[in-house]
Amino acid sequence: EGGPSAAAAFGGFLGFAQEHRGVFVAVGIACVLVGAGIGLYPKLQEAREKAQTLACSSNAKQVSIAVLQYTQDFDEKMPIEGNWCEAIYPYTRNDEILVCPALRKSKSGYAMNRNTQGAPTADLAQGSALLFEYSGGWNGWGVPSQALAYRHKGSAWYVANDGHAAMVSSGGDLL
Repeated sequence: EGGPSAAAAFGGFLGFAQEHRGVFVAVGIACVLVGAGIGLYPKLQEAREKAQTLACSSNAKQVSIAVLQYTQDFDEKMPIEGNWCEAIYPYTRNDEILVCPALRKSKSGYAMNRNTQGAPTADLAQGSALLFEYSGGWNGWGVPSQALAYRHKGSAWYVANDGHAAMVSSGGDLL
């Protein structure tokens, strides 16, 4: 009986709340933003992966165009193993397109099809893989069926000798 009544205590809290209204609003906004961020993170991650996949396709196509320009200047023959990155540099003037965006710390994310090495372009089967995603680094060469790197949710880009880019799933057929 000698203490403050419940109404008086509640009134005291309301006075405190009114004095510190900005703090309560800021805490409320922070809680909403954290909740939204947690909910949006998977969508942002998915959007980032899609952007990387599209950028990878663009890079691979630009590299293949540079390779085809190279062949026009060198008697319609493909670059040889061991220096294709350097050989196409005059046509790209940009080493960054040699890297798949999913590989942030790599110097190159693509390889040339070993079966095309030094070959005349007329001898290549229409639509055969010219360039493909690879994890072996700079000046990579290989056979796509053995060296293809599946970086994009179980799929990988390759570019055919006719210039079109296509995605192949793990276990899919690639020429």
